[in-house]
Amino acid sequence: MRYSLRHASLVIFLSSLLQDAFLAQQTPAPRPSKISAAAQPDAGSVSDNVYTNDFFGFSYVFPANWRAQSKEEQREIVEEGHKNLRGNDPEKSEEHQEAMKWMWTLFGAVKDLKAGPVGPSIQIVAFDLKGDPTFKNPMEFLSGVSEEMKEKGAKVVQKPAESSIAGRNFFTLKMKFDIPGSSPQSVHYAATITIERGYALTWFLFADSPAALQELLDGLNQLKFRNSAN
Repeated sequence: MRYSLRHASLVIFLSSLLQDAFLAQQTPAPRPSKISAAAQPDAGSVSDNVYTNDFFGFSYVFPANWRAQSKEEQREIVEEGHKNLRGNDPEKSEEHQEAMKWMWTLFGAVKDLKAGPVGPSIQIVAFDLKGDPTFKNPMEFLSGVSEEMKEKGAKVVQKPAESSIAGRNFFTLKMKFDIPGSSPQSVHYAATITIERGYALTWFLFADSPAALQELLDGLNQLKFRNSAN
């Protein structure tokens, strides 16, 4: 996993940190022991630079020069995030594992840079809202995520805001994380959520500049859903 080895100290930390902050906002309910395969999200498929998910009925065009990640890499990101944010606390570990039962990692892609430690990436996940009876709305949820991230030194660039994309209502939070050192850098990232089929369908976007992050957000305008909003 060449990308993970080259960028683990920063990229995996930040992307996983945000995903675990996302999970930390959940109050997971026990998951039923038996759920039919047809009622669960599928992993989707990639053709060239188009990711398609039949369960949610959408296609997403990601940057042509980026590399789609394996499921193992996506799982590593989430697990590293838990370690970074929660350490070895057994109680928090149990909560994390319970929340993970309701979360599906659908897609990930990275821009494998030749130089520089900050690696742009895209992660798409879905969280079954049946797993969190306390969930009220995406706006309040993202506000909680921002508070969680601020405790780790992140700065809010844009508070949760609503917009319309592909006929859906999306809610987007933009933040920045400054990395100290002899060559200080900043990572710019966004979490954007829409509710689809009872799931919080979420894009985590990471870039090395505000303009690059905006390009990724603008790329969401190429989203296509087969069916009308539900």
